[in-house]
Amino acid sequence: MVAHFATVLRDYLSTKAKVKKQKTQLITFVPEGFKGGWRKSVWSSGWLCDADDWMCDFDLPEAHTVTPYLFPHVICATPLKVDGYIASFSRKICIVVEFTSPMEENISKWRKLKQQKYEELEREASKNSWTLKTMFIEVGARGWVPKTVFSALRTLGFLPTLAKALCDKLGFIALKSSYVLWLNRDNKDFKSWRLSVPNISLAKAGHFPVPKKEKLPRLKATLGDEKQGAVSSRVEGCSKIMLRLL
Repeated sequence: MVAHFATVLRDYLSTKAKVKKQKTQLITFVPEGFKGGWRKSVWSSGWLCDADDWMCDFDLPEAHTVTPYLFPHVICATPLKVDGYIASFSRKICIVVEFTSPMEENISKWRKLKQQKYEELEREASKNSWTLKTMFIEVGARGWVPKTVFSALRTLGFLPTLAKALCDKLGFIALKSSYVLWLNRDNKDFKSWRLSVPNISLAKAGHFPVPKKEKLPRLKATLGDEKQGAVSSRVEGCSKIMLRLL
């Protein structure tokens, strides 16, 4: 779960940085006689909108083959080894990401324990003029994802489509991992490995929402009435083929 979340988050931050660098804003022209579709904001509000220089790191063996994983001491000195963090050193904001995958009936119990553990960390960080926020990603061992995970991803700044896709993927990873462990419960030579899960496409997950009815009115405005039916059927057929490929 940690590896997949880290991949999605890094893709999100890199895509966001590229969009911020674009100085020119494109204008969408609407043909005469048609209404312009309502367009969402590309980036929603959230914690990640408070800064532009975010850097993240996670406790992953493959990411720390040379140097060990450490929580930045400039934020606060702590013996705790958090699962991951997102930090902005210019704004002095740190978001701690904590993952847990207990049995579904124990999720609320472990959440209270982890909240108490990080309250002291928040106080220590405030002494160094840092704002520390905690984000809990809790997924049941049988794949159940509570609503708090979706709310946490939305608070972080993910759009609903990406947050929903990520919740589904994390639930699948937890369920698959539990199943592999159960199959090897009597295997003394069992060794863990990283599960291969396809990454989430940011464009497909709805980070750049474009009205779907925007292209057809343009075609109808430029073509004659006799060609509108043929063009519309071809566009719809191509769209279905592309969706199947994606």
